Amino acid sequence: MGMYTLISFTANLKKETPENIIKLLEEMKNNSLHGDYKDLPEHCFFKTERWKMFFTSDSYYFSDKTNCFFYKDRITDSWFLEFKSNLKNYDEEIDKFIDWITPFINEPEGSFIGYKMYEEDKMPTLLKLN
Repeated sequence: MGMYTLISFTANLKKETPENIIKLLEEMKNNSLHGDYKDLPEHCFFKTERWKMFFTSDSYYFSDKTNCFFYKDRITDSWFLEFKSNLKNYDEEIDKFIDWITPFINEPEGSFIGYKMYEEDKMPTLLKLN
């Protein structure tokens, strides 16, 4: 069956985040990626098996409910991404996602952006912006 890893993530994105990245994140949130996706960013995250369901993957191993919020804040005029999901992290999808999204995050270096927790761990691993 396999082991699951929970990820909880939250960050504000830079105002200058390209429109194609915003569109891709919206489609990931809505689980509306079907078939081959054109014009993917050149990053190893998009070569993983589970990238399309990264925001929506779920299991019964964690009591946390999978959810994703992605919206443009009217006051700051920037995008906000928050999600919680759990998946079989066999291809290090979580670390690859963090590596890919980091250049678009509008937070100071060292900021807390979430946590991940392997199914058999007693404590989560904190995710900080490098």
